[in-house]
Amino acid sequence: MIAAQAAAKQKSRDSASADSARQDSMPFARLVDSMSADESLVTDLGDDTAVAPVLFRLGKLKARAIGWMILGNPRLSMGAAYAKAHPREFGYFDPDGQYYYNGLHWRELLSRFPQSSLVDSARWYLAHLQRGHGD
Repeated sequence: MIAAQAAAKQKSRDSASADSARQDSMPFARLVDSMSADESLVTDLGDDTAVAPVLFRLGKLKARAIGWMILGNPRLSMGAAYAKAHPREFGYFDPDGQYYYNGLHWRELLSRFPQSSLVDSARWYLAHLQRGHGD
């Protein structure tokens, strides 16, 4: 009887965790949609100076995405597959079990649009990137 109650409690906790993971996956899906839209804009606009704010925003979105790239946490690991699919943008730090955004889009903004009014902000974000111990 006690084993059955314990199993029922565990099943309830697992169900609650799954519901929570589904709720957490919805904002991540919206974030991925936003990143995809910005990536398309960068491609479509080419070398137009209008790309600079898109690159800046894309960097901010990618940096925000790491909150869903923590392995070992079912609620926060749904972004790991995204990070693995984008190795130029995300690095993995094994002891933390987490992916980190490397600032690719901010660096691209600096190199392609050095006269942009967003250069100082991009440098600030690059200086304050969250990184793993080995970075």
